[in-house]
Amino acid sequence: DSAGLLLLTGATEGRLSPAPTGNPLLPHGLREELGMSGPRQISARDTHLLHTLLDGRREVVIAMCSRDGEGNPLLPSRLLLQGSDGIDHLARFLDKYKRDRFYLPETGSESFSPESLGPPRGVVLAPPDTIAITALSDWLEDPVLFQMNQVLGNRDCHDRDHQLNRLDFGTMIHWVLERFGKNPDLRDLTDEEQIRESLHLLLDRYRNDKIADPARSAVLVQLEQARVRLDAWAHVQAQQRALGWQLVAAEVSLDADLCRIQTSSGEMGLSGRIDRIDYHPEQQRWRLLDYKTGDNARDPEKDHRRGPLNNKTWIKLQLPLYRLFAPQLEIDGITLSADAEVGFFLLPASTDHTRIEIANWSEEDFEQARIHTQAAIEGILTGTDELLTVLKSPWRRALAGVVVESAARLDGITDSEEETE
Repeated sequence: DSAGLLLLTGATEGRLSPAPTGNPLLPHGLREELGMSGPRQISARDTHLLHTLLDGRREVVIAMCSRDGEGNPLLPSRLLLQGSDGIDHLARFLDKYKRDRFYLPETGSESFSPESLGPPRGVVLAPPDTIAITALSDWLEDPVLFQMNQVLGNRDCHDRDHQLNRLDFGTMIHWVLERFGKNPDLRDLTDEEQIRESLHLLLDRYRNDKIADPARSAVLVQLEQARVRLDAWAHVQAQQRALGWQLVAAEVSLDADLCRIQTSSGEMGLSGRIDRIDYHPEQQRWRLLDYKTGDNARDPEKDHRRGPLNNKTWIKLQLPLYRLFAPQLEIDGITLSADAEVGFFLLPASTDHTRIEIANWSEEDFEQARIHTQAAIEGILTGTDELLTVLKSPWRRALAGVVVESAARLDGITDSEEETE
């Protein structure tokens, strides 16, 4: 995280480096003899992480409460009291004259519940110069959510995962298929067994280069799950080669300087990356495919649109925009056609459903998607003061309001400082 300011909250005893719970069948001494993590290892790990934060090139503020919500006293984590000045830190914490006091109103804390704050409202922020095509789905879901994620860069950052999360698992498969697709010798293979062996070698290379050793058992299981999915991909790939389709490019970037959307309020560049481009020489047909590694296989229609049959609403615009910008791409000296097919190469958990799904949209559907894109870009350029309608959790909604409103205030402070200079 490259943020210049880090605010560490809740650094109290019992929360920061909590005491490990004992197990009568596996006491701490036995755990250490077996090479398993115990209290000393956990304390050393958290001490290292804390010093890494404090020794970084950014300002760190540690904030904590002297009492919990029920009035019980709290103490700083013992990790903050290490070293020769630890006693001074504790004395400063206990000094009641050096605390910021916050009082609840006589009506009680209920009036300050997250629900009472209401949903946050969008603010006018400078729009980005370019956005990713996939980011438009945030705007279509909720403009305030778009401001949080795409303009302010809000991210969920944690280290709680003990295995590859859904994104990391997909990244692993994408990495293997990208290397396969960028190697002319591999992508020209027609024999299923040779394709499978090549994928296995690439997956083993990924494990050696990217996965910690020794890997957790759950990660080892995921590696074999990925291997099974890649085997199914090899079967479909061999079938496509037999049908005359050639994999001609992988991970092709869309240039935001060339891929632009014009609106009455201005224009904006869109960036993206197409996982795979196929070409059929005899039929002179192009198709742009996006790999989908989710457990459930959803075709382009279910993934991109919602609503009744005669009143569909676009919730994603990825595939229509790939098709719109296809003429901006050139592969081996040949410009892609404007009527290129678009779709998904599905690699779900159930390998029996591994397949290519081409979007069955009409020219009118593609035109509606283009108009929908223009409307979204128009909204991004002009800003919004709408209320947040998603994030049902009260605490997440309250945090969203703080994030968006703080950004507006910081933006105003920056503007005033620039004017003064």
